[in-house]
Amino acid sequence: MKSFTWTIKMKKQVKQALPLLCGGAFLAGMYGLFGNDPELLHAEEAVDMMESRYKGEVTAFQALEDTYTMQLTAADGTYQIDLHPVTGEVLSFDPVSEQGLEQQEEEELEKLESADVEAIVSETAAGAVITEMELKEGEQNVYDVVFSQDGATGRLEIDAYSGDIELFTLEETAPVDPIDRDKAAALAVKAFEGEVDDIDLEEKNGRLVYEIEVENEAADREADVIIDAYSGEVLEIVHD
Repeated sequence: MKSFTWTIKMKKQVKQALPLLCGGAFLAGMYGLFGNDPELLHAEEAVDMMESRYKGEVTAFQALEDTYTMQLTAADGTYQIDLHPVTGEVLSFDPVSEQGLEQQEEEELEKLESADVEAIVSETAAGAVITEMELKEGEQNVYDVVFSQDGATGRLEIDAYSGDIELFTLEETAPVDPIDRDKAAALAVKAFEGEVDDIDLEEKNGRLVYEIEVENEAADREADVIIDAYSGEVLEIVHD
């Protein structure tokens, strides 16, 4: 028996295509196997028979050299059925795994491009700015997206084929205040021994910093200590 790859179709499309599958080479092959009058089951008749018998829906059909092969979805699962095209005898009735179906469906869908993902993020979280995007492939093929929105940080996991949202989180980002002047002065004196003469809070190169002037009279030295206003990190010591 020849092998084949399933092509999932809507039922209407399947039934429209069924008469075409029983023509030409297939019928010639059947006459060779079963004589001049094989009394073949019409493909649509075979489908109706299986749907009625198993209370399901045929979603794929193919006529092989000596078999009608179809995929049927019923209440308890999806099955591959091999049917004798003359007698109507069921030759095999095998369950199809959910994993196999998912893989098959993914193969028939095109993987989303980054622009598609950006559009989904925009629709889901208006005004969101994407900061990270990563395609994770494995058991689940998803785009992992991190974004910011109105002072909050969010994360989306988006199915790389269907575009379905698997995960959506949004966490408010608590505002951070600069450290106070006393703490900044203490850090400056620890970095350069002496007494604080002056302290200014200002922005340098887009960064908020304390610029602290420290004088050590005993050593006759002065320095400007630059400290990150949020983290308290000593960025620079400029000796005068």
